[in-house]
Amino acid sequence: MWCLLVMLAWVVVMSEAMFQQLDRVFADILAGMTPQARRASARAIAAGVRRGQQQRIARQQNPDGSQYEARRRRLRKTHKSLRVLYRGQVRELTDWRHTTGRGGVRMVTGRDSARGGAERSLRREDVAAWLDIDLTETQRTTTKKQAMFRRLRTSRWLRTAATPDGAETGFSGVAARIARAHQFALRDEVGGGALASYPRRILLGLTIADRRVIAEKMIESMRLK
Repeated sequence: MWCLLVMLAWVVVMSEAMFQQLDRVFADILAGMTPQARRASARAIAAGVRRGQQQRIARQQNPDGSQYEARRRRLRKTHKSLRVLYRGQVRELTDWRHTTGRGGVRMVTGRDSARGGAERSLRREDVAAWLDIDLTETQRTTTKKQAMFRRLRTSRWLRTAATPDGAETGFSGVAARIARAHQFALRDEVGGGALASYPRRILLGLTIADRRVIAEKMIESMRLK
């Protein structure tokens, strides 16, 4: 799992000078806790850190408070309208364009007026007659309006793990690959073998509030020993 790792014995929640002064105190406290208590503390820390990550990602913010770079604006060029005889029925498409389906099948894709404007693709080989074609070019924005990482920030993908020695919050599998591409501004495949460069959007990182939560959980853990 690619994750944000918080080791119970080395939680930096204060200034470096204060941490050095309290290092021995925390080490003694942790050494005196049972493995079960340490695991319970780690579980509480992991859950608290995940909650903070989820809330920050929902706000579309990096740990320093800056906003994520917005999605790139995408424009799709289409043609105005099309009316064809398709499998014995007259179909009308608006904002249509030529596309390629699986196996290289040639298609015509557009908004089907008979289906409330839902996008539909027609196999060109099944078009019996081209009744009316308006080739007037149109442009429309295809950029998604929803917040980024809506699924990625859910507990299904943003996982936690706890041991007597530490707590983890992070991603695994495909989710980890996607998160890493944004976290480190990498190039990644977007489908069909095409590659895209992503701007840096930090998904895993500690804010001041996260560090405060870790400190509070550590203090609470003293009661569990």
